[in-house]
Amino acid sequence: MIKLCDIGLFDLRFLMSALQQIVPFLAHPNIWIKYAAFGFVLSANEQLDDVDALCYILPVVQPFLKQNITNLNDKLVLLNALKDHIPRPVLDYIFKQNNIE
Repeated sequence: MIKLCDIGLFDLRFLMSALQQIVPFLAHPNIWIKYAAFGFVLSANEQLDDVDALCYILPVVQPFLKQNITNLNDKLVLLNALKDHIPRPVLDYIFKQNNIE
């Protein structure tokens, strides 16, 4: 998905739909999954200008940040602003529940 986004195949509507589904993986305990989601956020940010990124991407990412940021272009600032991941035992417990909607 990152490569497809990099070459600009997604329109804004699909990009936002994909972001809303991918961004929660920023809290995943597996580092590869977390970094893949992070890469998609960065790729989506590159497809939009700064104002659109702040209006569309930042509100989706904001619940997963421990501090407010004003620029999505700095990878290290964004990576360091992410909240800690969900502990693996908690995630396993959630997945084992039968009444998940």
